Amino acid sequence: MSSEQKLHLTNFLGRTNPDEIINVISQFLLDYGQLDDIEIECRLGVMFNEKALKRLSIPGVRTTIPVNSDDIHYNFVAQVDDTRFENLRCRLNVYATDCEQSKARLRYSHSTIMDRFYAGKHGETVRVSSINDQIVASVVKDKKAHIDFYSPHPQTFDFRIAAATEKQVPPPGGSCLRIRKKERRSFKFEIWSIDLTKTETWTNVGLDGNPGSENAQKTEYEVELELTDRNLLRRECQKVSQKQPNNLYAIALALYDNLRSLSTLLTKPIPTLPASSQTRPSAGSNHSSQSSNSTSLKRKPEEIPT
Repeated sequence: MSSEQKLHLTNFLGRTNPDEIINVISQFLLDYGQLDDIEIECRLGVMFNEKALKRLSIPGVRTTIPVNSDDIHYNFVAQVDDTRFENLRCRLNVYATDCEQSKARLRYSHSTIMDRFYAGKHGETVRVSSINDQIVASVVKDKKAHIDFYSPHPQTFDFRIAAATEKQVPPPGGSCLRIRKKERRSFKFEIWSIDLTKTETWTNVGLDGNPGSENAQKTEYEVELELTDRNLLRRECQKVSQKQPNNLYAIALALYDNLRSLSTLLTKPIPTLPASSQTRPSAGSNHSSQSSNSTSLKRKPEEIPT
């Protein structure tokens, strides 16, 4: 692709939401996009006010804004409830099998990964990942930075854009600290991957390195959007540094646009929350207490073969 050629990236639902906030995302990508082995991952979730025991509320805000945790105290909970997770999976299945409903062809894949975590020699945490008992990665993750975005609308999710690198290391010895099973369904298009992951975590690990009990200690549901073409991002960042025509703004716009589309799909229609998900406020519930006129899920589309 020549430096003069403009990159046209697709929002998989075909929407556009140009906004000054794209400049913030562009700068974040520029700051970290040229690092070796950089990963740009975005997660949907909720900014949770631990003191008030409810979702964060910022008065007077009408549009999505970046938030600094040094100024406003909150925890970002990168989870969705299982009902909305299933609703989104069914919807993406439809987009993957019927290209007329999506502006971009989604390519489906399914994987189950077992992560085992160990203490490294210098206090770091080493993650050893395996598929079918075969080790596929042994890495130390270095979290560089993140930026959080608050959505004031009661039926939408907040989201976090994060940058991190992973360094390959030899699998360590010693005792396993915890085990995480990831069942991931991915929907890829262009330079993006939408990842829907059910994670089960055990901290009671047996001497043989396997879960110490039959039931997982914790089960969570995560929705992520990953920028998968690191080389493209690096090239566009280099063009910015060299003051050449570039597509960094287009990448930032598509990133933000697709996150907003995922948030919309997660909350339309609004399903009834199971009792187990009421322990923490979730997106899709108002920032203050309110009654819910939720719509039940329609019949599930046929599952894509795995």
